[in-house]
Amino acid sequence: MLTQGEASIEQIASDLHVSSRTLHRRLADLGLNFRILREDTRRRLAIDHLNDPRLTLAEVAWLLGYSEHSAFTRAFRRWTGESPQQWRSRQPARAASVARG
Repeated sequence: MLTQGEASIEQIASDLHVSSRTLHRRLADLGLNFRILREDTRRRLAIDHLNDPRLTLAEVAWLLGYSEHSAFTRAFRRWTGESPQQWRSRQPARAASVARG
């Protein structure tokens, strides 16, 4: 759904066959917020996709539902403090540090 730009509470609720208000209430009952869940999902997926060297940054942005690469870059910088390109370029160093334990 993210790639189709349909990651709205209305679309998710429709797919679950409930009203958006019902989905909002059920999430609230669990102490959750739809916007925060969507942002967290995008952040986790961004990191997963950036670990795949076959994907360009533009493709990662598209997969996450961003129509503009710059919007994805701003969001990623907000999440991590660095650009997607900076984060991706540091991955070999991160893998080596994890391997060393």
